[in-house]
Amino acid sequence: MAEQSLVSASAESEFELVGGFDAAERRIAVFGSEDSCGYPFAAPIKVIKIEPVSKKFSDVLSHRDFLGSIMSLGIKREVLGDIVIRENIGYVVCLENIAEFLKDNILQIKHTTVHCEILDSMPDGALSEPAEKEVLVSSERVDAVVAAVYNLSRSDSKELFDQKKIYIDSKSVILPSAVLKEGSIVSVRGRGRFKYYGIVRQTKKGKMAISVAVY
Repeated sequence: MAEQSLVSASAESEFELVGGFDAAERRIAVFGSEDSCGYPFAAPIKVIKIEPVSKKFSDVLSHRDFLGSIMSLGIKREVLGDIVIRENIGYVVCLENIAEFLKDNILQIKHTTVHCEILDSMPDGALSEPAEKEVLVSSERVDAVVAAVYNLSRSDSKELFDQKKIYIDSKSVILPSAVLKEGSIVSVRGRGRFKYYGIVRQTKKGKMAISVAVY
């Protein structure tokens, strides 16, 4: 996230941050656009589906298990995106130029023999739907919203800003008084991320009920 924030703050050319799916945390910067270049350009990323050969005798596989087995191949973390696990199947976002290597060399996760397949995108059903909920806040300040979403005190929320753990749309935010806009995605290091949908109603006591989708 810190690298994405740096690119967002310093890049002088048009670009898009792409991670293989909307809620991805690890992303690459794709520069240019169809308008500026004259043709569309697909991000050079693939998804490796890693599935146990025998589900009946498979270990229960965690994010740490998948990442550890992949890193033992001697590759750099920078070529990998997010790892999504669904029903003991891993979906690993990676750079296109490393996809074949991963497919041919990931043979075992923990004590489980696996089969790999290269996909062009994250398949339907692999991602959990975000939990949509309403919370009450006194304002649309990001510190108030973060505190309400994660059930924190305002002082605990402020500490997250002091530690530079808050990002809005991939940009680092250190001002607790920043006001959220509808559609903003807020990332909180160590806790997750949520999408801000805006105010849905006012309460009789002057509070605002806001809607968010928590990933």
